[in-house]
Amino acid sequence: MKKNVAILFLFFLCLLSCNDSKGKKQNGENTIEVKEKKELKDLNYHLANGLKELDNSYGVEQKFNDEVYLRSFGFYEKGENQYALILELQDDIVEDVVSKYTFAVEGFAANNELTNLSEYAKNKNRKHEAWIGTPKLTKINKRCYVVLDVKTKVKSFELLKFFLYDSRGYKGDIGERILFYDYKIK
Repeated sequence: MKKNVAILFLFFLCLLSCNDSKGKKQNGENTIEVKEKKELKDLNYHLANGLKELDNSYGVEQKFNDEVYLRSFGFYEKGENQYALILELQDDIVEDVVSKYTFAVEGFAANNELTNLSEYAKNKNRKHEAWIGTPKLTKINKRCYVVLDVKTKVKSFELLKFFLYDSRGYKGDIGERILFYDYKIK
């Protein structure tokens, strides 16, 4: 038993004194270089934390109308060219109000991104992508969100236009459009 403990002690002592390929020798001391590993956080994490750690989120604090107020928004990357566009609404909104509206966003590509527009947008001679949905209200930690699925190769936008219309069909905008300039997903 004493022999096993002694061998184990020598093994650990050897490990501590050896300079491995990750270490650097500086002034006779071994230092370990640690690369920061970015922890992947899922969509629910960002919703629970009010989009605070989502790098591309922005506070807006504007009303669409008397019932719907946009507090902030951000794009969460779900996969290659696939995103969840998160719209944070006022804390006291209810599903009955959200279900009355279709949420729409038009993203006008920066000039250097026009080649990244969808084939649909290019065929229609548009300089923007359009994302439309009648999402369900998501409540987490007293915060309220709607989330739109977005598929785009465009990463830089000259303008994002947010607006609402009747969920039964488009008969014109309801309330005000909210405009956000110079936005980058990454």
